[in-house]
Amino acid sequence: MLSIASPQRICGLLGGAGFSDIDIADQPEPAWLGRDADDAIGFYLSTPFAQQLVAAADERAAARITAALRDALRPYQRDHGVRLGAAAWLATAIWRVEDS
Repeated sequence: MLSIASPQRICGLLGGAGFSDIDIADQPEPAWLGRDADDAIGFYLSTPFAQQLVAAADERAAARITAALRDALRPYQRDHGVRLGAAAWLATAIWRVEDS
């Protein structure tokens, strides 16, 4: 999820792949994480990072992690679900095909 979080990394990847006129724009939109806190926890726990964290924890620690996530997400739960601020980038670039 965070492997291309840096605009410099995105530009490097696109530039290295032959793209030009690269533009990266911040998109400060809230992210919808789930219908409620438990649904959002399911989303978080489905990420590879969280799976590694929980796999390394014993059963009691995993329960504490889940409870802490629930406590942290509940204040953001509304009728429309759980939404949090998110960092996202909109990348645009031009692919120029060279004439043979």
